[in-house]
Amino acid sequence: MFLNITALKKILTNSYKSTGLTVGRLHHQLIVCNTCLGFQIDVDFVPNKLKGILAELIGDLPEEGEIYTYTKEGQQAEMELARYDFYERWRAAKDFVEKTPVILRRYINDFRLLQLNSSGRLIAVYREFVDLVSMKDLEETESMPGRPNYRDGILYWKNDSMIYFATQTVLKEDIAQILLPALEQFRFTEKTIERTAEPEEDLKDALPYR
Repeated sequence: MFLNITALKKILTNSYKSTGLTVGRLHHQLIVCNTCLGFQIDVDFVPNKLKGILAELIGDLPEEGEIYTYTKEGQQAEMELARYDFYERWRAAKDFVEKTPVILRRYINDFRLLQLNSSGRLIAVYREFVDLVSMKDLEETESMPGRPNYRDGILYWKNDSMIYFATQTVLKEDIAQILLPALEQFRFTEKTIERTAEPEEDLKDALPYR
């Protein structure tokens, strides 16, 4: 599993205690998600550590074709199962993003900036959602995913046994309208930065520094 299970446990536990944790089985895939991120993994490749975490939170896993949202108060069956077919959503995501070295530090959360391949536009994602992708709990027979695909505000990482998705974050207006356009003058990889164009005159005037 290409997700850090220790960090994942914290996220799943917080979801269960707050907005709810959705778990189910569909097309021989284990489905686990909350309102911001989730994954599907072939039931034959589910790590025992993950099985233990889910058992602590919800008890027995749902049967094939069943999906429930669990909270401390109880559980509710999900009726629109098609929306949990993350494979089809991944297939529709034709763009991909490049991870940049830029991290925005805020009072509570940090955000990682990623750059769309098609347009060079920068998007922000909670750093913990990006850092969740890790080799720490990778099985010997597994490979790490490549660059994440992107569509409609959602990023998708995929290898042969699972798909993981996370939603982008809407930043404050001053950051989105001033800082990001300035940074979009550059093309990023995780280790390199190249200027693609000179800033426009009106953008230069808007920057608080030069």
